[in-house]
Amino acid sequence: MPDMSPPSPEYLAARGAGTGYRSPSSSQAMPKVNWAGNYVFCCYGTVTPVCISAWVMFIGIPLLFYLFVLPTVAELGTWTTGGFLFLFAGSALCYVSAGCWNPGVPPKPVSAKGESAEMMADVDLPVVHPGHEYTLSRDSNRYVKGFDHYCEFVGNDIGKGNMYCFVAFLAVLAMLSTYVVVLSGLGVYLMWTDPPPAWHAMLEPWRLCAAALLLGGLVSLLYKCVKSEPCNGVGQLVMAMPGAGLGAVLVAVVLVVTVVTPFLTDMFADVTPRTNPTAFFLLLPTLAFAVLFWGMGLHWVYLMCEGISQKLWLKAKGLRFGKRRPKPGEGGDKGAGGGDTTKPPEVGGGEGGMFEGGMFKSGFLLGGKKPKGKPGTPQMV
Repeated sequence: MPDMSPPSPEYLAARGAGTGYRSPSSSQAMPKVNWAGNYVFCCYGTVTPVCISAWVMFIGIPLLFYLFVLPTVAELGTWTTGGFLFLFAGSALCYVSAGCWNPGVPPKPVSAKGESAEMMADVDLPVVHPGHEYTLSRDSNRYVKGFDHYCEFVGNDIGKGNMYCFVAFLAVLAMLSTYVVVLSGLGVYLMWTDPPPAWHAMLEPWRLCAAALLLGGLVSLLYKCVKSEPCNGVGQLVMAMPGAGLGAVLVAVVLVVTVVTPFLTDMFADVTPRTNPTAFFLLLPTLAFAVLFWGMGLHWVYLMCEGISQKLWLKAKGLRFGKRRPKPGEGGDKGAGGGDTTKPPEVGGGEGGMFEGGMFKSGFLLGGKKPKGKPGTPQMV
């Protein structure tokens, strides 16, 4: 069983949390944060460039599949179109629900002096912390009940209020990606086997050399990308998902085939709605999406069963993303809530997720290192 005892005074003081523990109900909330009253019904998310990019992919790839791949597998039956439309509509509904639904933002509490929220509408007075179940999200500057993480793709915090919508979105999108991969593979198979086959192999020496040169250049670029700092950080996170190793091998094999095959076949010789290479080129991105979203879906199901958050899991793995809170004495820059981040925060206030859900959880619960010196003292990783 993990050690659930409160952190020692030394542990708290080293992180600017004061020298003692006080109940979250007696602490004050961060100033100038957003509350439920700042949002209209079902509009808790925001539109970001990442959201727009996600919608371009979610609409563009299925549209290519609908226009150019489904006709190649029409002989399999009308269920091919019906199944695709059902899964696409389900993924879009779950996406909108996760992005717009209230993740767990509470209404503005009473002030520390007892004034009601209505009386404080135009006055910026200190208010009571909403409770130990709420954590401050620095990305959206609001408290969220059961805060898990901020998702750039849906443009919303993920908390108790929309966690099931988020996991459902991952699951349905994984099924949609798998559906597109399978039908695209069947389309390619039919074009290679139908009498007479639409595509033929062409193994001239110059074609083999051109394919080898292009593949070598692509591998070199991918290697530099993987070793770069941004890709390396994201890559560690992706490879920590369930089944990431096998998925990476499958994606690498399909990548090689996708690069080499256009040089060694005549797939562009006679392009028609029934014999076009769209199905072939959709194999790589949709397989990558299927592997990614199956892994993410299983990952969050595991987190929900274990009762831990993504933020806590990242700390336990030593992965750090998003904004870093300065340590005491590093400077006087302002935090997301408008307060001086160098000042000692209230313990139990949920600030920055030090205590997930108000409980004394940190990376040491999941196998993180303990500090040198006093045994049993928890340490964040």
